[in-house]
Formats: sequence, structure tokens, C-alpha cells
Amino acid sequence: MYDRHFSSAELRQLISFYQSPIGQKMITELPAVTQESMEAGRQWGMKLGASIASQLRSEGVQIGP
Repeated sequence: MYDRHFSSAELRQLISFYQSPIGQKMITELPAVTQESMEAGRQWGMKLGASIASQLRSEGVQIGP
């Protein structure tokens, strides 16, 4: 799959990156960054959804069953 998206030279560069200190830190930290990003997105989505629902109710739109 990778060969459809990356050249051999690019794959060598990726391997070098992930073997470097910053690449190793990326491997270590990425799960936490991903989790925090997902939580921030979830909270933002909930606030946005509540805001939209409130606006629709104020315009007389029935929400839900």
C-alpha cells in the first residue's frame, strides 16, 4: 500500500524521521495528542450542536420526536 502513495526515497526519509529523536517523540506523544484532539472536537461539537438546537427552538422548529 505504501508504494502507491510514497516513492522509495520518501519511504527512506520517513524511516529516517521515525528513527530520529523527534520521530521517536512523535511515536510516543501521538496517542495523547490524538486523544486530546478527539476530546476537544467532541466538546466543540456538543457546544455547537446545543447552540444550533437552541437557535432552531427559538425559531419555532421542533427538535426530536
